Amino acid sequence: MPLRGQLLNRLMTVLAPQVSSHLDIELLVKTSDPTMPVGENRTAMMKQAVGDYVCFIDDDDLVNPNYVSTIYPLLDGVDYVGFNVEQRINGSLRCIEKRSLTFTKGVYQDGQGGYFRDIAHTNPIRRELALRVPMTGFPEEDTRWANGLRDLGIVKTEHRIDKVLYYYLFRTDKPEEEGKPAIPSIEEYPWLMKTTKVKICVSIAGADVGYAPGQITDLESGLAEAWIGSGLAVRVDEPEEEVAVMPKVETATLPAVAFKGRKH
Repeated sequence: MPLRGQLLNRLMTVLAPQVSSHLDIELLVKTSDPTMPVGENRTAMMKQAVGDYVCFIDDDDLVNPNYVSTIYPLLDGVDYVGFNVEQRINGSLRCIEKRSLTFTKGVYQDGQGGYFRDIAHTNPIRRELALRVPMTGFPEEDTRWANGLRDLGIVKTEHRIDKVLYYYLFRTDKPEEEGKPAIPSIEEYPWLMKTTKVKICVSIAGADVGYAPGQITDLESGLAEAWIGSGLAVRVDEPEEEVAVMPKVETATLPAVAFKGRKH
């Protein structure tokens, strides 16, 4: 399907460079087998994956450039990683959906414009837990899967990132009928292009990345804010005194944990 191929290429423009810097992240891309429902296709991918954690990214969606770098250090044995999802319909913002195990009602609204969800297949989850409930059928295969895991009560611990890392881009219109490109280009998503210059405060080491104290570098803005908030870095335009109040951490080691694809 040419259109789906264009969508996948758009996603890979953002995702592939992030994955390429981590040899222990597995990226699986699967064309849906038409002889099986979507749910069975998803289950087959989870079984094929070899990583400790799995999550899905649909080809018509996007992730932030700091998606991998923000999640990766948090894969320390925790059951689940929660984050926010920006939902857009035909390009217009619908809502920011907050995801966390603390939202025990499943998927719901608070009546004041808030959207909440606990377990979702597009969030990283320990693979051994994800496989306890197979995805089956279509549609709402992901909802039934999440309900099954919730009923079992086996997804208990999480790291929560209060930032948008995933962009759900739903379309009902047909822009090509209006003479517009059927697939908006990356350049039409300016929130994917921002970076922040920071000074690293502590040694940060991982399998394929390393930063030394005092090093100045450009990070994706979302990742920069996360590191600034945790004391790993400061903005270069902040007073030098700010470095002195950082926690006394000599080395922060990024764990060597695999992921899964459409994955991270």
